[in-house]
Amino acid sequence: EWNKRTGALPVHKSAEKDPFYASEQFKGWFAELEDKDAVPTVMPTYLEEFAFFKDSMVIKTSQQALLGDITPEEMANQWADYLTKAQQKHLAKK
Repeated sequence: EWNKRTGALPVHKSAEKDPFYASEQFKGWFAELEDKDAVPTVMPTYLEEFAFFKDSMVIKTSQQALLGDITPEEMANQWADYLTKAQQKHLAKK
């Protein structure tokens, strides 16, 4: 029900049986769910540093890239460096 109210797409194939999702507009979505080669993006919310990344770093560096202060490559490198270090820290705790 939450998906219906917010417009989020369902993640379970069983939702395809719901009359709400029976329209043509959702047909492509359910076809993607059946594609064995389609891999959904999973955010690394298990990382302690992820909250800062999504709430601060992404906003700041995206704005810098949009304004031309940094290149998209520089932005991507900053994200990669930050998340790689966070992942390494997470793995070291195991």
